Amino acid sequence: MSSRIKNKEDIFNGVNQFTGFAIKNHLTIKNHPDITTLSFPALALGEKQYYQQKLRYGSAITVSLNQHDIIVVNVHLKSGYFTPKQLKNNRKKSCRTLNFQRTLLQQWIK
Repeated sequence: MSSRIKNKEDIFNGVNQFTGFAIKNHLTIKNHPDITTLSFPALALGEKQYYQQKLRYGSAITVSLNQHDIIVVNVHLKSGYFTPKQLKNNRKKSCRTLNFQRTLLQQWIK
């Protein structure tokens, strides 16, 4: 499960949702550090934060299968945009947040 549960600043008072994986016992896995910057993407990129965010971290593991390693990432990205035009215009807070998250994920992949 995501390490977000240990960071009280990113926990809601009520219901919380976390990223994670269900893994069969016979699989060999390596757990990677969470992608914590997805919780505060604007600040992570040196931009103005528009509102208090408590977004989910990304979770990542490496699964070893038949002598091959596969990296699997579980993310829950910001919603609130509904058309490609909205995302391109980048006017809504949710669109800007998603674009910041997209940039962070592209950096993580490289």
